[in-house]
Amino acid sequence: MAKGRRDKGASALDARRIIDSQIEDWYECIRARKSDRNKLAPISKLPVELLSYIFSLVQQECRCHSYENLGWIVVTHVCQGWRGIALDNPSLWVYIPFHRPRWVPEMVKRSKSANLKVEISFKCCDGSRLSGIREFLGVHFSRIQSFQLYYPTPTNMFLRTLFQELPPLSGRCLEHLNLRQCRVYHKGSNGMAVIERLLKGSSRLRRLTMRCTADWSSKVFSNLTHLTLYNEGETGPESLPTHSEFFDALARMPALRKLHLHELPLPVPTEKLSSELSDVVHLSQLQSILLVGPAPAVCNVLRHISFPESTRFHLTLEISTPSDVAVISALFRGRYMSTNVGIKWPFAGGLELTVDYEFVRMDAWLHSSQGIFDRGLTVPKDEVAFLKLEVRWLLKSSTPHDKKVKTQAILEMCSALPFRSLVALSLISRLHDFAGIDAESLAEAFGRQPEIQSVYVEGGALKPFLGFIAAGAQVGDLSKATANLPALRYLSIRGANFKQRLLSVQVLQDILKQRKQRRMKLKQVHLEGCCYLFTRDIAAMRKNAYKVSWDKLVYASSESPSSSSEDDSSDLSSSENDSDGEHSSSSSSSSSSSSSENDSDGQNSSSSSDSSSSSSSSSTLDID
Repeated sequence: MAKGRRDKGASALDARRIIDSQIEDWYECIRARKSDRNKLAPISKLPVELLSYIFSLVQQECRCHSYENLGWIVVTHVCQGWRGIALDNPSLWVYIPFHRPRWVPEMVKRSKSANLKVEISFKCCDGSRLSGIREFLGVHFSRIQSFQLYYPTPTNMFLRTLFQELPPLSGRCLEHLNLRQCRVYHKGSNGMAVIERLLKGSSRLRRLTMRCTADWSSKVFSNLTHLTLYNEGETGPESLPTHSEFFDALARMPALRKLHLHELPLPVPTEKLSSELSDVVHLSQLQSILLVGPAPAVCNVLRHISFPESTRFHLTLEISTPSDVAVISALFRGRYMSTNVGIKWPFAGGLELTVDYEFVRMDAWLHSSQGIFDRGLTVPKDEVAFLKLEVRWLLKSSTPHDKKVKTQAILEMCSALPFRSLVALSLISRLHDFAGIDAESLAEAFGRQPEIQSVYVEGGALKPFLGFIAAGAQVGDLSKATANLPALRYLSIRGANFKQRLLSVQVLQDILKQRKQRRMKLKQVHLEGCCYLFTRDIAAMRKNAYKVSWDKLVYASSESPSSSSEDDSSDLSSSENDSDGEHSSSSSSSSSSSSSENDSDGQNSSSSSDSSSSSSSSSTLDID
């Protein structure tokens, strides 16, 4: 009887196995049919090369958020066809993820013989992983094309630990080296001996970023296209390079596109050298240059380099003496006849001038978009400025007329550069005044500016600006006023103080009235964060401008009227447009057209969703 039970149990187990086998066969059949179905999808008709390129774009998108992001690998899990294409593309697997140690051997295997790209952060460099990284570099460093190390250590021990055992010339494939976050060596050692030993005889290195005291005689500075150096903190006279060392190094890099030297000691000219050294280094492909240092040293470098007109400048000049102002002026006005080199600045479309306690900064853009005016901005922040010029004040407290020196430096900057065709202007002052710049000085620096359409003014810059655009105007008397900026149509004011003894709001009202009478009526005036500004003032402005917007915030002392009944009873939103009504009619028509557009959009979206749902069954891929 027991034997019968065993036979019955065995037969049931066999039956289950048979059923499981059949289920597996059916699953395999379904998978095969899904694969056949996927082959008929339109996306499967794309060439392998195009799909590989799309996969690389997905990878780049993930790496833009974080170089440690491996989310792009999901494309290899969609179907067998995509997985096969991805696995056959070695370039997708060249980024070695040391933050995922278990992935490292598999990535190396899938990359086949392609050059590798290595990025190591301090997260990967604890004691348990360091030996593995060092072992990896010992085997594969000759294959590494890009090496970036993000390890903010105060000593060079970590770098020496990684590179010490590597044989000479093992970096022969290295094209990109980034050691910004760690010190290359300790004080007193040979600046880049470790790096030079790995690269000796190699001419493939093109991009170099380091934090060090540069040894400009090193052959590492040869044939580079991108050079970014950060000073290690040594600024004494012994750290200054000679003219020949510095400019000979630049001459060995004629294809340089990016030259960024952050706080690095630069060669300082002497009278003897200024008269004898007339050679110019031609960097015909330079796209961007960044220099930070004393004004004479920075100007000395610039006057011995020939740039293309498209070069973007980011300069920080430190002014220590009044004579430094003359050095800046001579450079920007092209007065250095010994080198016969003058910087050819392009004409700017947008300019922003910021005055602060410790510096003044000027940003210039080639273009200015019409769309920015509606947002109250005057310069295209999303566009890379072709000039970022900052002057830092290092004047001693004992310097006579230090405020006059600052004012002169600012005016020299404005006068020397080609800002005669501006469309947008931004004037920002973090001071109570505008660093001593008055209306006459602005007129001298900028001229009439017949093409400016939009202006943004902040803080203490408003008073001289209003005097500039209406030269000779007095409160209540417009007869002798002349109108600068005749094309001005958009004015945005922020943080102004309209207290009577500082700047009367009546001045702004009179200027708006004057421009209306001369057929220069402003399309929009925007006021934000202003002191001593009330609803009655806004109402008066609306009589002389098409549109006046205000944040309704009132900053005033207790004895001044703040939110009177007059203010409360006035509806700002209903009176923003001019009493003529031309803007209100256009606004209502645009509102109706906007609503009709929304209706049509709703129809389009519904039809779109219908078509999407009807086609989803035939165009999507099944996971096989």
